[in-house]
Amino acid sequence: MKLKLQYIWFFLLIVAFPNEITADDSIPFKYYGHIYFQSAINDTIPCQLIFDTGGNNLCCIDSVFFAHSKWHTRNIQKANIGGGAGRLTVPLIYEDTQIKQGASNVPYPYIPVIRLRDILDCHADGLVGIQGLHHRPYEINFEHQYFKFNTELPKDLSSWQRVLVRCHKQRIFLYLSVKIGDKTIKGWYLMDTGSGGTIDFTAHTTSTYHLDSIPRKKRITDITNFGVGSKEQEYFVDIKADQILLLGNDTIKNCTVSYLPEGVGAFSKQEWLGVVGNGIWSDYNIIVDEERGYLYLKRFNKEENSDVKGYDYGFRNRTDICDGWIVSSLVRDGDARKSGIEIGDTIVAINHKPVKRLTWDEEWEIDDTPTQEIELRGKNGHAKRIFLKAKNYWKDEEANHPTYTKIKVKENSQQVFSKQIPAGDYSGISYLGNNRYAVVDDKASPDGFSIFHINIDSISGTIQNIELEAIKTSGRPNRDGEGIAYCKIRNSIFISGEKDNVIKEYDLNGQLSGNNVFIPDSIKQRLDSNRGLESLSWNENTQRLWTATEAEDCRMIEYDSNLRLINVWKYKVDQATSAKNYVNGVSEICALNDGRLLVLEREVMIPEKKIGAWAECKLYEARPINRQLEKHLLTKWKTKMNITNHSFANYEGMCLGPKLVDGGQVLLLVTDSQHRYKGMLKDWFKTIIVYI
Repeated sequence: MKLKLQYIWFFLLIVAFPNEITADDSIPFKYYGHIYFQSAINDTIPCQLIFDTGGNNLCCIDSVFFAHSKWHTRNIQKANIGGGAGRLTVPLIYEDTQIKQGASNVPYPYIPVIRLRDILDCHADGLVGIQGLHHRPYEINFEHQYFKFNTELPKDLSSWQRVLVRCHKQRIFLYLSVKIGDKTIKGWYLMDTGSGGTIDFTAHTTSTYHLDSIPRKKRITDITNFGVGSKEQEYFVDIKADQILLLGNDTIKNCTVSYLPEGVGAFSKQEWLGVVGNGIWSDYNIIVDEERGYLYLKRFNKEENSDVKGYDYGFRNRTDICDGWIVSSLVRDGDARKSGIEIGDTIVAINHKPVKRLTWDEEWEIDDTPTQEIELRGKNGHAKRIFLKAKNYWKDEEANHPTYTKIKVKENSQQVFSKQIPAGDYSGISYLGNNRYAVVDDKASPDGFSIFHINIDSISGTIQNIELEAIKTSGRPNRDGEGIAYCKIRNSIFISGEKDNVIKEYDLNGQLSGNNVFIPDSIKQRLDSNRGLESLSWNENTQRLWTATEAEDCRMIEYDSNLRLINVWKYKVDQATSAKNYVNGVSEICALNDGRLLVLEREVMIPEKKIGAWAECKLYEARPINRQLEKHLLTKWKTKMNITNHSFANYEGMCLGPKLVDGGQVLLLVTDSQHRYKGMLKDWFKTIIVYI
């Protein structure tokens, strides 16, 4: 993909002096996602600046450019500035400085020095806002790539569309309506030529309009240095908007827009719903008339770009400080990430051409190549060679509408092996191969897991025998282990603890490796010590680790084999039928080879005197088509505790086992009997045969 060109927005704690550009200036520019034009500092230092309508009245200079320039100053102070990634303190050149814009020199009383190239690329020496442009119309002509300051309005405006704007605090706002599914997001948006995107919604807008819940395809991208500020890593979500309606009659259809669920700074709670960037503006010629409160727009590019192919990584050209381009963004679960590219890698050559020798045009058009052979240097200094093919993410019909075969199941009766295994609180199970299983007990002390040897009939799928083979411990206190998953590629076992809500990695002898799985803050806030990370599953085919929260407002979290977060999915748990003395939620998940999940929901009702207790279990197929997993019931069963029926079984663990001769695969379930509570409960086991 074309690099998600960052959002450059500033607010300085001091206000710039107003100055006007007085000449009738036309300035040519180059458009490469941002507007670059040639300038000079104090008539002596040539530079290339970005024109940024979201940059207020400021001019900022890149720190590397400043360090290597002939600009000498003694008056450097400190200033606190804000941007798309929060706030930070930067050096401030506190002296009158002249910045050339066309035939005029525009004075600035101070210049912040920022790490602009870390956000953009080595082509940017600095940027300027709209200083001196507030009182006369000015034109931004993307078609022929020039500015014209102090322009006159055309006599014939019939071919131009007039859009009402509001100018406030040196910013320009316009009123838009964006429709995504059944959501219409209408209100004031910030005009920002410092953004290379189309429309980017703030975190507050994302939350208010529940954009994460819209049931359509989305793409999550991790990115470093999204904007000015202290937040070094961000992620954004792309989604297709049905239409964007500018005030007037111009409608943009089928446009990809983005939202930032955890945005800070300019993307937190602001007076704007989102920002409108050059992904929109570059199709128009624009006249800005701030004084009268209008934009005049003439659309010259009316092509829909829905068929464009590209790549799912982004980079920044930093050949000013190294020999390549730095990988700065990756789509989660994308081809680039799967192939081994990591954020921070250095691209040194593409299709056998050193990137340092490519022209700016060749760099900008690199996404247009149908295939790429990429030579990289990893952060560890090791060389990599990656092959990628350009794709259209939104036109990938298989990804948009996956075709799944129907799942059929056959239940076997539950079984008990009280004489073969000790009483336990068995809450999770994972298949190791060769009839061996790792089983976690949520009350076992010390922390660890057991190895069971379980023989299963290859025709019926019923359990023939169970033996305790070994107990593996870490020597640490019990963490209320709930979920367990064997990861063959890492030759290790993961256990989720509900007491601390941490997923830890163990070797096959039960010793801790020191690796913990990252849990997002948005998930941590949902957890408590008895309704936390109940489930865990690894699938060798998809190379995915899954966990899930137990409570009704369930989230299922997906990781790759390097324990990097891929997705967070919403899952709707069935409403409980009992009003009191009950527990319900997701007790276990099992990841399938085609990306689907088997989800075990259970509702347990236990009266004070225990007699009359029951447990109902439901096995669902969950399809990761939308952000909220679609589920389909496969089977359900109910067990009871009364005078004549002691079948009560609270199933908490589940994993896939061996395949049978008829092609079905065993799904093995275990119960938490509370250590065979008062002799009333049993350590039940159950098999369900799954046919896909």
